[in-house]
Amino acid sequence: MHYACLEPDATGVARFGEVPLSFAPLAYAPPAPPIDVSSPLPAASVVFLSSPSGWEGTLRSRACRQLFLCLAGEVEVRADDGEPRSFRSGSALVVAAGSDREYPCRVVGPDAALVAVVQLDD
Repeated sequence: MHYACLEPDATGVARFGEVPLSFAPLAYAPPAPPIDVSSPLPAASVVFLSSPSGWEGTLRSRACRQLFLCLAGEVEVRADDGEPRSFRSGSALVVAAGSDREYPCRVVGPDAALVAVVQLDD
């Protein structure tokens, strides 16, 4: 498994990348058998966003990295280099901390989008 990341390269242009997740068996909920669990990402807060089909706006980087989890619908985000990427239910995007950068985004398809935004504490 992997998640997408959006962060500036050496020239300052934000591009999409991929970050692999590694899992290890862990007795996460005994007495249930062990399940594969990733390393934890420390978090400061979580908010949920709901946007109707056709909504257009910007995704903003903040002082901390943010994890966007698409729970329903489909959201398209455009990187600085112009590459668009669609995120559907079950996909994740980490946006690097920055100086209030803005990335165009829009809800595509017929359904509203529901996104959880986790402000990472690192």
